[in-house]
Amino acid sequence: MHKYLCLLVSILSLPLLVLSASPLLGQSTDEVAEPGAPTVESLTVESWLRNKPVEIVAVMSNGLRVAIKENHSNKVVAVRLYVAAGSIYEGSHLGAGLSHVFEHLLHGAATANRTEKESQLLLEEIGAVSNAYTTLDHTCYHLAVTSEHMDTAVELLADWITAPLISPDSVARELGVVQRELEKDKDEPDRMLYNLAAENRYGNIRPLTRSSAISHS
Repeated sequence: MHKYLCLLVSILSLPLLVLSASPLLGQSTDEVAEPGAPTVESLTVESWLRNKPVEIVAVMSNGLRVAIKENHSNKVVAVRLYVAAGSIYEGSHLGAGLSHVFEHLLHGAATANRTEKESQLLLEEIGAVSNAYTTLDHTCYHLAVTSEHMDTAVELLADWITAPLISPDSVARELGVVQRELEKDKDEPDRMLYNLAAENRYGNIRPLTRSSAISHS
């Protein structure tokens, strides 16, 4: 899955960029992991797509693409993780809404390292604004936190995506949530206009005309 991920980190504090982003880009760090802490693959930069003082785009050794953009207006960090999962990639399952359902099952859910409740408590502790959405061609998981909590935000997103625990109860619950979202969408004139325009523009190209059933933002 890693090669399909793109992590966008908007850094609004240069000291945090130096301290927190360096390990992310495969540089050395003197930090020692706590006993029992989850371990991650050691990454190095495979290639630089852009390497400027306030803007970095790199391809990591596992295929992960990382983009870091600085803005010094406030000490806030926006962390986004993009996955190439959307309705146009669902093949024979087109219309089933798998990408949308998985978004719900992964965002803020239980993992091998923490329970769903622990994730929610941690989000509250760091004052994070967190959400996710699914489109025709990608899914995005995102958090906004104050700069001192960037490491925690990145770790949370990585944990949700790489170590999820999906149970029958969570599937049943989230299917209900997804169904209510889709019903709500049908009452939104702007969304219905978009869907009708897509059908008129793309005709029988089904992956581009079934957004009302398989994507939500």
